[in-house]
Amino acid sequence: MKSASQYTLFSTAFGIGCLITIMITFNGRLAQEVSHAFSLLVIHIAGGSVVAAVLIIRRLIGRTSVPSGRRLPWYFWIGGGIGVVMVFGNNVCFAALGVSLTMAAGILGQTAGSIIIDATGFLGMSRYRFIRGKFIGLGIIVLGVLLMVDNWRFDGFFILFAFAVGILTIVQMTINSQLAASIGIIPGTGINYLGGFLAALAGVLLTGTSLTSSFAQLPEVPLYLVLGGGFTGFIIVSGVNTILPKIPTFYSSLLIFLGQISAAVAADALLLGIFSYQRLFASALILAGIAANLAADRMASPAEAETSVSSQ
Repeated sequence: MKSASQYTLFSTAFGIGCLITIMITFNGRLAQEVSHAFSLLVIHIAGGSVVAAVLIIRRLIGRTSVPSGRRLPWYFWIGGGIGVVMVFGNNVCFAALGVSLTMAAGILGQTAGSIIIDATGFLGMSRYRFIRGKFIGLGIIVLGVLLMVDNWRFDGFFILFAFAVGILTIVQMTINSQLAASIGIIPGTGINYLGGFLAALAGVLLTGTSLTSSFAQLPEVPLYLVLGGGFTGFIIVSGVNTILPKIPTFYSSLLIFLGQISAAVAADALLLGIFSYQRLFASALILAGIAANLAADRMASPAEAETSVSSQ
């Protein structure tokens, strides 16, 4: 991979992380206006509507490709549903552990999952061997993640739960990216939102939320909250599906997380006048760990550092 292209992809991953912070803000505000279960349904309806609009525009300008007619593996249809489970898991862990510890356990889960996926070539992803020289950088990254925590609560069950949700996040990203590689980024994003919509609808029905009264309440909610999460989510899913097959999952997941934290620190400073030197220092450590691993990649021979496998 050429250096300029690599840094472009890395910058894109960081930007996606910043956008995730904006999306979380939209979704959190929407959940305050309506129920949590119904907000997930609204988000997936909005995101699915964006996908439908893009597909219609592409068809009108003659850029819609003809589907191959090949039956998709069953697991390609569950990415959206996994996303809904992830939101539920994070909400439960936020209540039990607090935000910072949940995020730390989650990113450690993402890191572990990304190393496994890179090493095994899960679902046809490119295979990247985790060479011995990367353990120093990994240690720096883990230290940086742990320093993010400002309120320790040693509840083993929920810490493991948040860790598992982090692994699930990487699995979802991998499924969605391979689906996009198989049928195209926009159609793949559409299937993701369809699965998420069905899972969110099931959640609404299981919680006994009234759809009639919830939709009647929706016109009172600001339009940017109704559409914001779905629109930014569409950009995020499409962006992840674009970059994930091109750079190691290990780097993409960490850079996305780093973008989230950086945007959150900036938002707190600009909007609330609160600046966290602790998170700034922790972010610097994570960035230093990524740089150390990139240096280890450069010093390793191509046969040692990377072994590509063909996509399934």
